Amino acid sequence: MRIFLTIAFLLPAFSIASAYADSSQKAVVDEENESDRKVNASLAVLLSLQPMPISLGHFYNGNWGAGLLFTIGEALLAATSMGTMMAETVDTMRHDPGSMNPVSNWSAEGQAVFFSSLAAYVAIKVVDAVSAGLTAPNRGKDVVSE
Repeated sequence: MRIFLTIAFLLPAFSIASAYADSSQKAVVDEENESDRKVNASLAVLLSLQPMPISLGHFYNGNWGAGLLFTIGEALLAATSMGTMMAETVDTMRHDPGSMNPVSNWSAEGQAVFFSSLAAYVAIKVVDAVSAGLTAPNRGKDVVSE
């Protein structure tokens, strides 16, 4: 389980390096075409902070590789959290069908997996938002919608 969580947490970290490399490479190769594309860095950050496990900020920026890697990492961590919650709830309901099943009734291992994957998910969402804002093509420029 630790290996799974480590892979799910490190996968988006690799996409950050590729996102910076892609954005700097685009600036050198396509400098005149980049100015035509209107991208708002603040909107990219807000799109990345939405609670679903999808990296909308990177997709909005046009950085599909980073968006896909962040989405995979976020989906793995969200699935781990939800799967642990469902497994612990079903296990508790078997022993006491009428219980409300607070988290305190879960096993210590279930609590550790749930809260660590939930914390990693939140951390990756924050890194995703910062990365989407920093890799926006027109970051720091005023974007005027037409």
